[in-house]
Amino acid sequence: MQILLDLLLFYPIVMSVFWLIGTIMFFVLHEVRLTRKIDTDKEDVEGITFIVPCYNEADTIKETIVSLDALKYPKKEIMVVNDGSSDRSSEVLHELYAKYNFTFIDLKVNRGKANALNTAVENASHDYVMVIDADTMVDDAAPYYMMENFK
Repeated sequence: MQILLDLLLFYPIVMSVFWLIGTIMFFVLHEVRLTRKIDTDKEDVEGITFIVPCYNEADTIKETIVSLDALKYPKKEIMVVNDGSSDRSSEVLHELYAKYNFTFIDLKVNRGKANALNTAVENASHDYVMVIDADTMVDDAAPYYMMENFK
């Protein structure tokens, strides 16, 4: 009986210390590197294909494409996949296609996000792919941080 009482008393204390030490180690080893300034003026970088699956995103897709187009990352491809939207997404994307540099895949039938992503990956011209939602703004340094993890 005493062993059970000791376990009930000491187990939470030991596990709390374990999680506290783990959290501190994670912060020191991983999170601190995100606070340092990354060199975004590199020209010798790997190419990234940004894939934006889109389903009924007529209200937000423009800001996302403008955000991606404005990225200073030198080797990028922007690919937008309209997955059979029932709103004005296709029309908005056709208008944006005339103004911005991106690849547009217009699927007529909605078969799900996975199908849209697979279609885009088959047509991607770079080895690295970054999938973002149609209502996302990407920070200018994000591709550099992402690619740093693959070295």
